[in-house]
Amino acid sequence: MKDAAEPAGPRDGAQPAAPRALPVVAIVDDDPVIRRIVTAWLTAEGFASEEFEGGGGLMRKDASIYAAVCLDLGLGDVSGIDVLRHLQAEAPDVPVYVEIEYEGGDRLNVPLYRID
Repeated sequence: MKDAAEPAGPRDGAQPAAPRALPVVAIVDDDPVIRRIVTAWLTAEGFASEEFEGGGGLMRKDASIYAAVCLDLGLGDVSGIDVLRHLQAEAPDVPVYVEIEYEGGDRLNVPLYRID
């Protein structure tokens, strides 16, 4: 019978398994509200995220570390198309989901399109 004072855990000196790191999605959007919404959605789906206010920040990093990129084409610092071309050249295996924002009546629609 196990002593009640003995802590539960691995036996025979085995170490507990390290927690797995969550896959990280880069969010590139100049609108902080959209970044927060996408971050909250990704968190609820089990992803971590790294936010970028513009494309230049992402273009200076190794984009191959990301599980995916969520990219707004209408950025203020550089063209989203230029960022997309950069990603296709530098990290071709990373899926890119393109955001196209537009006003439609009383709501803002943000559809995502995967670019392969």
